[in-house]
Amino acid sequence: MSYVLIAETDTDLTLTPDDPIATTITTSVGEILYQVLTGTQGGGRVTQVRNACNEVIGSLGWGAGVPDKVLVGNSRKPISMPSWMKKSAIPFD
Repeated sequence: MSYVLIAETDTDLTLTPDDPIATTITTSVGEILYQVLTGTQGGGRVTQVRNACNEVIGSLGWGAGVPDKVLVGNSRKPISMPSWMKKSAIPFD
């Protein structure tokens, strides 16, 4: 037998500041869930998403003249954005 847990309250997330490349995502009570940071690397920019334990859970390399690459989870090898965004029945396949 399995159970499905359903939240009885709404979840409010706050982005401070409201900037997709540099923000802290918190709950309504101020608990940090994620941080988004962007820096430069190899002539382009790298945006990282870190969890509450400050572990990188994903990153996106981007910029003019630089091929866009994505890293998800503990992957050590970047994937080109077109390859990652391809149509698939299984996510992240």
